[in-house]
Amino acid sequence: MGVPPIDRYMWGCSLKIWEKIKDLKLVYLDLNFWLRLRDEAATVAGGKSSMLDLMSALVEKQKFLFPISDIIYYEVLKQHDESSREKTFEIIDKLSGGVALISDKNRIKLEFRYWVETLQNNEFPEPKKLVWGKLPLVVNYASFEAFDFSEGTEDMQNIVLDIMAEIPLNELTPAVYLRQHPFSFKDNVEEFNRNKKLYEEQNKTFDQLFLSEVGGMLDEASTLFDIVMYEKILTETGHSPVGGKDQSFGGKDFAGLIYQCFKKKKLGNHLPFFKICADIYSSFRRNKDRIYKDGNDTLDVMHAAGALPYFDYFFTERELSTIIDQRGLNKLYNCTVASKPDDVMNILMRYLN
Repeated sequence: MGVPPIDRYMWGCSLKIWEKIKDLKLVYLDLNFWLRLRDEAATVAGGKSSMLDLMSALVEKQKFLFPISDIIYYEVLKQHDESSREKTFEIIDKLSGGVALISDKNRIKLEFRYWVETLQNNEFPEPKKLVWGKLPLVVNYASFEAFDFSEGTEDMQNIVLDIMAEIPLNELTPAVYLRQHPFSFKDNVEEFNRNKKLYEEQNKTFDQLFLSEVGGMLDEASTLFDIVMYEKILTETGHSPVGGKDQSFGGKDFAGLIYQCFKKKKLGNHLPFFKICADIYSSFRRNKDRIYKDGNDTLDVMHAAGALPYFDYFFTERELSTIIDQRGLNKLYNCTVASKPDDVMNILMRYLN
């Protein structure tokens, strides 16, 4: 009681998934690496030394797994060629085992809930145990969250969700939806560059930039904090608070408290979503010569925010890898980051035998 049926179901599934994958090396691949694997699969003779062959062998040996995120799914759907999409999804199915990282919104809620429970010395599963699911439920979460399960038993709810969870990737999204947001998402680079120039004198140090980014994100997340606190109260008391879930439950106050904790550097590796995003966005803004160009910066940051706290390896593009290393985010979250294909191949080869 206290959380939507879809959350209860996904938490239970995540704990089961975690038990199966906790001893594996978990690798997050950005879109460029997935496309590389697709291109390798299209060659007549990839050879034993191809990246796809190595990754496939490590999955078969039950040493590695390559879960994806909803962001990767949306990016793959941007491919206009249906055959290319299908081939990419076939590889994703094979290497991910159908396992996906839950959305950033739900990770924010979990990370916040874990932090609050830690402050109260309450037992609560670490977020890394609760952030896993099957992709059909991850990308259709909003629909199931809004669905009225009140007339059905929990067993019936689970049957419906079990069926949905096993939908193949290639059957998941009708073609009619492929032109809609978020499948067509791009940053407004003109606005990004204009705002960067407009506010470049506002923050003189990196820490000021960082806190500016954190403050903006926390302000937006305060409604999620309210939801979490409402669910927590309902779970612990069995009763809905007077006024119902539409009232405030201290979301803005918690946002202010978290801001001060970041300012005083008292959070450690808690609330990684805000730390990672703010660090990387601040690095973008701090580099006055950097221009927003391709409209994919937000997606790149989302990849990092999902990969670093929950994966052992993150293979991504050079600039993002460099920023992560400079900011020490790889060390903070104990995640090895690589961008060069040769480095990736060397990492994989070490585990082959």
